Amino acid sequence: NGQVTPVREGAVVPKISGTVEWLAGDVGDRVEEGQVIIRLEAEELKAQLRQAEAALEAAQANLARLLAGATAEEREQANAALRQAEANLEQARRTYERMQSLFEQEAVSQDQLDSVRTQYEVAQAAYANAEQQVKRLERGATPEEIRAARAQVAQAQAAVELSRLQLERAEIRAPISGLIARR
Repeated sequence: NGQVTPVREGAVVPKISGTVEWLAGDVGDRVEEGQVIIRLEAEELKAQLRQAEAALEAAQANLARLLAGATAEEREQANAALRQAEANLEQARRTYERMQSLFEQEAVSQDQLDSVRTQYEVAQAAYANAEQQVKRLERGATPEEIRAARAQVAQAQAAVELSRLQLERAEIRAPISGLIARR
């Protein structure tokens, strides 16, 4: 009675955990090196990859938007908002001055004057905000904002690579050519 011993033996150990979805062949069947012999369930991994790809696309779009700067439409909207804020401020200033004069003549109460003063201060703040928005659009993105956007793209690319690697690991391949010894 002769005994056959293998020249080489290869253990198959998955690099990720999961439920086995499919096994190739039976004991004694031949497999070639690199052939898929076990497939793990991968729906969750595929969803994670799609999510990572979408995050990458969003990060790339954000970076492109920062690099391109404001559109003509965005600039026009900001300028229109500034003109509106300026008109509101002028109206509030005139109303406040008129109420101040009436207050000095004792024709209106302190509460009425305070209410109009508050409206004037709100109009001043709205004008300052609109003015800052126009300046920000004219200036464009800061180097820090661009660096942060590039970092987000790099982070999203790494997440895509990791998701692809995990998905690849859901298919376990034969380390050597040979026969299946046990399952």
